[in-house]
Amino acid sequence: ALCYLDSPHLHIGDDTKFNEQVYVGGLQGPASSVTVGRQSQIQQMTFINPAVSVTIGDNTSIGGHCLIFGHQSWLSILDGYPVDFRPIDIGSNVGVAWRVFIGPGAVIGDGAMIGTNSLVNRVIPPRCLAMGTPAKVVAREPYFPRKIAAPEKAALLKTVIDNFQEFLSGHGLVCELSHHQLVAQPAPSAPPNSAFSKGLLKLRCGVADRWSLSAPSAAGTQVVCLSLVRIGATERDDIARAGALWLDVESGECGSANSAFGAEVVQFLRRFGIRFNRIENAAAEE
Repeated sequence: ALCYLDSPHLHIGDDTKFNEQVYVGGLQGPASSVTVGRQSQIQQMTFINPAVSVTIGDNTSIGGHCLIFGHQSWLSILDGYPVDFRPIDIGSNVGVAWRVFIGPGAVIGDGAMIGTNSLVNRVIPPRCLAMGTPAKVVAREPYFPRKIAAPEKAALLKTVIDNFQEFLSGHGLVCELSHHQLVAQPAPSAPPNSAFSKGLLKLRCGVADRWSLSAPSAAGTQVVCLSLVRIGATERDDIARAGALWLDVESGECGSANSAFGAEVVQFLRRFGIRFNRIENAAAEE
């Protein structure tokens, strides 16, 4: 996919993705820069002009067909027309919908969401929903985002795993889902699929005080351990030594085990906004 990136200072964090036909360029100066944090995504056909500087935080999505412009100028300032050159600061964990215009001086706080077809030309506070032209806050805490209690989180995770089981079944895998474990393997008649290599696939999920995975997994078996609560350092090491991948929802972290099945689990969870930063684990290399 073709992207055009032209900026004197360009910094892109780990696991950040630019979709096809993203354009970075246009009128610039010595202070022009584009900085995008980790685990973020700039979707297709978005135009970013760093006339001064554009900063985008971690785990932030910029929707397709968005326009991010650090300047407003055309007619003469000497004839009374406005000329504006200011930096743009978009925080972490921000969701910008499609077809949003973000102008010079815009600041979007951490955890905010911007509705489709909005114009952002002011400060949007953290953890709120803003939309319109110009964008205004229409919902904020405790109504947006709403608090999710632990039992409901567990129920929501169960719904996500049910969806994942349907996804695997649609790819020709035979699945068995118990209370805390999803086991899948290719059906004899299933076509070859590199994402789901031959062998047994296990997704262990839920809440666990201690993961007992000190022994390596059987040959051909790919294991992923997904926990709503924080996985301790000892348990992380045990899972890594067993050749499995751990996913810690509470901390937003995951292990570095290289597994085709693990990559599919991580990618599927992104559909529901559940993302992880990779943590290198020395135990996996022993």
